[in-house]
Amino acid sequence: MKQKSNAREYAFKFLYSLFLEKGELNKERIPLEKAISDFDKTYFEPDQEHPSTPLDAAAKNFAAKLIEGTLDNESTLRDELKNALLRWKIEQLDKVDLTLLLMAQFELKHLPETPPKVVMNESINLSKLYGSSESSGFINGLLDTLAKQYGHNTAS
Repeated sequence: MKQKSNAREYAFKFLYSLFLEKGELNKERIPLEKAISDFDKTYFEPDQEHPSTPLDAAAKNFAAKLIEGTLDNESTLRDELKNALLRWKIEQLDKVDLTLLLMAQFELKHLPETPPKVVMNESINLSKLYGSSESSGFINGLLDTLAKQYGHNTAS
């Protein structure tokens, strides 16, 4: 289970790095395989943030699935997110929050083997690490709304 959490964090950081570099997620503007290879070179250097060994093969495949799926479905995911935002415009969202939301939306919608509560909890945990003090509550509420739209029961 820890490897999947690490894979989600890896995928989030990769996708977020695209926002920092390109100002948007846009698979058409990057050679994905090379971008992931370049990202790996810096991500897996031992330091305080990631002192452990690289992801195992299954976790790396899961991370790649999250990255590619989020990029491939970004337009639809953004449209669905826009519809779920009540008092916000998508352009107003913090890039950390937007990245986490798009990635979680992809997983909720396209990877039914992962329980919705797991996706939501993992996203909330990442938002507590990398987002603002309001991120976790904001992400929780939006993902709950989106999960219900995707046909998931989010009640405990």
